[in-house]
Amino acid sequence: MRIPPFLAWGFVIVSCVAGLFVAAGIEPILDSTATASSGNARVWVHTPFVAPGDRTWLSVEASDVLTSVRVLDGDATLREWSGSERDFAWIDFPVPDRTGPVQLVLEVGSHRDRSRLQLSFLQGSQSAQVPVEIVVRSVPSVLALRLGSLLLALAFWMQAIVGMAKAYQWMRAVDDQGDANLSEGVGGALCVVGVAYAIGGYWAFVLPLYAATRWIGSLWALLWMAVWIVGPLVLGWKLRGWLDRPWAHRFEPGRTVDVAAIATRLRDAGIGVRRGLGWMRISEGDVSLWVRERSLAAGDPTYVWRSDEPLFLRAAVALAGDGAIEVVTWGHAVRIEPDTSLDALRDELAERRRREAEQLLERLKEMGELMDGMRRFFEPPG
Repeated sequence: MRIPPFLAWGFVIVSCVAGLFVAAGIEPILDSTATASSGNARVWVHTPFVAPGDRTWLSVEASDVLTSVRVLDGDATLREWSGSERDFAWIDFPVPDRTGPVQLVLEVGSHRDRSRLQLSFLQGSQSAQVPVEIVVRSVPSVLALRLGSLLLALAFWMQAIVGMAKAYQWMRAVDDQGDANLSEGVGGALCVVGVAYAIGGYWAFVLPLYAATRWIGSLWALLWMAVWIVGPLVLGWKLRGWLDRPWAHRFEPGRTVDVAAIATRLRDAGIGVRRGLGWMRISEGDVSLWVRERSLAAGDPTYVWRSDEPLFLRAAVALAGDGAIEVVTWGHAVRIEPDTSLDALRDELAERRRREAEQLLERLKEMGELMDGMRRFFEPPG
C-alpha cells in the first residue's frame, strides 16, 4: 500500500497552515479556554470545588509582563501579588466563610515589555478587571465532586492505556506490511495525534486531578503530564503483551454447534455446567473454565479462560461426541474423533511432550559441547 504523493504533500501543507493559524490566533484561543478574561488578562480557576474557608487556586496570565494581581471580594482584599518579568502567576487565597456564589474581581496590572517585538505602538502600564464567580459548596458536596473528578481522571487514564495497547497492535500490523512509505506516513500522522493527545490529557486528566487533589502548580503539572504520557506508553505495552499472549486452551469445532446439546452432554459426563450472560461455566470441584457461547455456537476458535488442562480435556472429549473437533492445549494442536477416549488423548499429549523434552535435551547437549569446545580453544596451553 503506497500513499499517493498528493496526499502526503496535502498533509504537510494543511499541517503548516494550521500551525500558522494557531500561532497567529493563540491569544483568542487562550481567551476561549479561560474561566474568565478581560482586556489583556485571563484567569483560570483550578479548584472549582471549595467549601467555606478552603483555599482556592487561580492562574493569572497577561499578554504583557504581569506586575500585580489583587483579588477583591466587594471591598475586602483576599490576596495581593506583585512581581515582574513574567506573564504568568499562581494565586491562592481562602474563599469567604459562606456558601453560595461568590462574585470576585481580579485587578490585573501589567506593562509592555520593550525588549520584545510588539504588534502595537501602545506602551506603558495597563490594568484590567476580571470578574470571576466561585461557587462555595457544603463539605459533603465538595467531597463528592472531588471524588467524581478523581474517578473521571482515572477513567480517561485507563482508556488511554487500552487505546495505546491497541495502537501498538495496529503499528505492528502496519510494520508487517513491509512498506516503508506506509510506515513513514503513519509515523507522521502519529506525531500530529501525539500533540492532540497531550493537549487532550491536560483537559481530561490534569484539570480533574487539580480539582480532586489540589496538588497544583507548574511542577505538579509536569508530573501529571508525565504520568499521562509515560504511563499509557509503558502500561499499554504491558497490556499489549497480555492481549497478544498465546491462549492456554481453545476449542476449534469448525462447524456450528448446538450449545444447549453440548451443555447436556457435559452434564451427562459428570461435568458441572452453568450458563448465563452469554458464557458457559464448566466446573468440576473447585476448578472451572469459562467459554463464550456465541463463538462456540458459530464454530469459531473459542478461547477458554483459565488453564486447567485435565478439565479442558474432559470437556473436549465430551464435545467431540457428535463430530470431530480440533483443540489446542499449551500450543499442541490435537484432533479429537468421536471415538477418542480420554486416556488415549492424554497418552498422545504425553508422548508429544516426551519427544519435545528429548529434543530440548539434545539441543542443550549440543550447546554444552560447543561451549566446552570454545572453552578449550581459549584455554592457555600448559
